[in-house]
Amino acid sequence: MDSSPFRSGNKKQSANKKSVDDYLVEFDKLYAGQLCEANLNILLRKKEQFVGTKCLNSALRFVASGIKNVKMRKLCAPHIQTILFELTLPLMLISEQEFNLWNENPIEYVRMQVDFSNPWNVKRTN
Repeated sequence: MDSSPFRSGNKKQSANKKSVDDYLVEFDKLYAGQLCEANLNILLRKKEQFVGTKCLNSALRFVASGIKNVKMRKLCAPHIQTILFELTLPLMLISEQEFNLWNENPIEYVRMQVDFSNPWNVKRTN
């Protein structure tokens, strides 16, 4: 009889692994597609109305990570050209505020463009 704590820990770890795998399968079947569509809707609304920077950035991140999944890539496929050329490419252009900053303080402008402490920098996300 081996009463090693490591053996019982392995059984528990296996049970946890199985439950995590079950959760991932359930999430993929029930929620991933709906979440992908919701984030696509946020991105596509950007063409017609104001969408906040944090919301837009979160939706871009979700879709970018979702493209790695076959199911979500199929959902995104019809919208890829719109996302790339009508949404993200214009975000890469310099705004009037950025242009003024460039003229007044080019060092600060460059610092802002490479500022990794701002997780909501849409240009970095693009």
